[in-house]
Amino acid sequence: MFSHLSGTILTIEDGKVDLIITGTGLGFEILVPVRTLANVTVGEAKSLYIHHYITDVSEVLFGFETREEKALFRKLLKVSGVGGKTALAMLSLGTHLLIKAIDEGDEKFLSSLPGIGKKMALKIIVELKHKVSIDDITEQTPQTPLRKPGNVEITDSLLSMGYDRKTVDRIVDSIPDTLIGLQDRMVYCIKMLAK
Repeated sequence: MFSHLSGTILTIEDGKVDLIITGTGLGFEILVPVRTLANVTVGEAKSLYIHHYITDVSEVLFGFETREEKALFRKLLKVSGVGGKTALAMLSLGTHLLIKAIDEGDEKFLSSLPGIGKKMALKIIVELKHKVSIDDITEQTPQTPLRKPGNVEITDSLLSMGYDRKTVDRIVDSIPDTLIGLQDRMVYCIKMLAK
């Protein structure tokens, strides 16, 4: 079982990175959250926490930049019906926003994610509400000086859902100042994109 890998990014494509382990010649194909893809470059030295996902028909490596991401990913996998790719897509929201949605029982928000219907959203909330906590998160939400706090997370999440950057940037920039909560802003963007 793999738990951690360090090496150099060889390629980046289709939601995954190829990581070649220094001095060994071994390369590993690792699926990572969209947020991680946005933060890596070819040739960069990178360390990832690994979850080795084994089924009857395949083996997949999932990689995470923090222990918190990996721990939340594993908790999501314990919910019946949530597979590795679905859990990874959910993590593209960022651990903070995802835990907040589960903690607050925001079924409407969770069901707006690709691959998560209303029944699955309710199941995730019921099974994880008291097993994950906003207090468990130690990482900070990334910010840029030109955007409101949390808008980077929103942009990354919408891009991971398949929307194009130009449209996403336009809608994120149009979020009314009256919408303060991260979830409220995300719901606003999803509604605008659905028009």
